[in-house]
Amino acid sequence: MSKERPDIGIREYKESDIPFIYSNWLRDFKLNGMAVMKVRNNIFYLNHHKILDEIIERPTTKILVAHVTEDPDVILGFLAYEERNDRKNIAHYCLIKEQFKRFGIAKELLKKSELDLNQCEFSHWTYDLDRTIYIVEPNPKWDHNRLKDMMEGRIKEVVYIPKYPDLTYNPYLICNLGGSSERPKNKSSSV
Repeated sequence: MSKERPDIGIREYKESDIPFIYSNWLRDFKLNGMAVMKVRNNIFYLNHHKILDEIIERPTTKILVAHVTEDPDVILGFLAYEERNDRKNIAHYCLIKEQFKRFGIAKELLKKSELDLNQCEFSHWTYDLDRTIYIVEPNPKWDHNRLKDMMEGRIKEVVYIPKYPDLTYNPYLICNLGGSSERPKNKSSSV
């Protein structure tokens, strides 16, 4: 049985989407977030909920929601990001429901947001993001037998090629502590 891609629409979030956004962002990040997997649930959910409050309440934060065209209340996923005039934009989180992954919905959200991932920073690192930002290829120096072993699952070594070499991870952006990873321009220092 093959999955069919639904016709999707993209809109800005509305207040009634907030429970979906919070619960899915928190649950997904707890399961897949590189930095928080070992944090106890009670500590994570209490504190990261406060972080999401702070991110979502920022005037620069935007959230786009992908939905079924016929019913805008049936949410397929979302993208939370910030547009900042003076610094790089921030891609905070993109989540697509599991059954709708691999349909290009995240790409459509990114296109609608007009974010250029080569000119962004991101605040939440997940395993899904790793699969998105890297092209995974076998090491070209391997011989045929080693490639066969890898394809059959006996070897897990691969070469990671960044799709977006200038996309910068800055976890301090979640609390507005990060400023920017960009170095100051023409700043002279006195000793």
